[in-house]
Amino acid sequence: MKQRTDKLLAAMPGGFEAALVSTDVNRFYFLGFDSGDAGTVLILPDKTYFIIDSRYIEIAEATVKEAEVILEGKALEQVRDILAAHGVKHLYLENKATLAYADRVRAALPGVEVDTGAVLSDAIDAIRAVKSEEEFDAIRRAQVITDACFEHMLGYIKPGVREIDAALEMEVFMKSHGAGKLAFDTIFVSGAKTSLPHGVPGDKRIEAGDFVTMDFGANVDGYCTDMTRTVAVGHVSDEQKKVYDTVLKAQLACCGFAKAGYKGCEVDKVARDIIYGAGYEGEGETPELMLVDTASDGDDAPDKTEAEAAAVAKKIKQLMASGMLVSGRPLRYGDIAILMRSVSSAGETYRRALSDAQIPVMSGQGGSFFETPEISTLMCLLAAIDNPHQDVPLIAVLRSAAFGFSADELSAIRVTDK
Repeated sequence: MKQRTDKLLAAMPGGFEAALVSTDVNRFYFLGFDSGDAGTVLILPDKTYFIIDSRYIEIAEATVKEAEVILEGKALEQVRDILAAHGVKHLYLENKATLAYADRVRAALPGVEVDTGAVLSDAIDAIRAVKSEEEFDAIRRAQVITDACFEHMLGYIKPGVREIDAALEMEVFMKSHGAGKLAFDTIFVSGAKTSLPHGVPGDKRIEAGDFVTMDFGANVDGYCTDMTRTVAVGHVSDEQKKVYDTVLKAQLACCGFAKAGYKGCEVDKVARDIIYGAGYEGEGETPELMLVDTASDGDDAPDKTEAEAAAVAKKIKQLMASGMLVSGRPLRYGDIAILMRSVSSAGETYRRALSDAQIPVMSGQGGSFFETPEISTLMCLLAAIDNPHQDVPLIAVLRSAAFGFSADELSAIRVTDK
């Protein structure tokens, strides 16, 4: 690990005095010790310090050999005292640290110039980009475990097995065969859910004829693998075979095309041209039409609005249980919005139905659709385009969030115009 610190010292500008490393991956890189989100590494030209709390102090003292391990009290005050003892007046901080953390560092170190530019992070990234044989060995061992896990799952997958149980089987296998932890949360999905790039394993049971997609990897000594495999259970339809073969053809074409100098979008186009040429050109999300049957004889016929609200509540519960991802994370209730013709006439019915289904709900105030700020601004813009001499609509548009003119600026424009 000292070789890595020496490489950093050689890469830093002349006059280097000290660097504070606080991100977990870089702490691990310089120490070979995984303390999660805890701990601070302080690197000086002649010595490295590792400040860590009582949860990790015992194992850190036994494991970390290339730094002085210090029990954490008030970490930044300890950093201040060390810098003062070494006469340090300039400290580099990673630009990947949060702004709040950078502010705390500056406040704790009066008289020390804290450099939050890209110098330190760029130097570390450049060093880490060139792997040592030790790092290659860790990557190879992680891949051996990942390959073995896939072979194991080929004998495990069968109709009736739940997705969540299969994902757990993969985790146990990788850890029991030498992985320190998972590279990331294992994805194991089947059937229709295999169309989700980052689907979440659920209670669904594998069925004959299903596609099964696994996205998984092992972490060995801090180095990760990432493997995605899709298999079929029992048999496949002609359409499934066509889809599978199309994706395989696109992948092999990209592997043959990609080389240094090409942009990612150029390689991506190779795959898309093949997939689109096979008739699978994407057109974004397809709206789903829900039909609610409110027809019934007698006095127990359901109220139309109540029936619609109950159907919407049921659909929301299904979406939350489906494993759908939004921007790489599980769907939240707050991601869902319900647009209706009139909040004043139907809002309370929907609120009651959602609350009965234990779905958190916040309802906006009733009012005309055309009175909302966004729509009223658009209507004023259309009016101004139709007749530029209409001052009121024009002023409303210029004062809106879309343009942001102040009253003084509009007055100046009017005076200049005259």
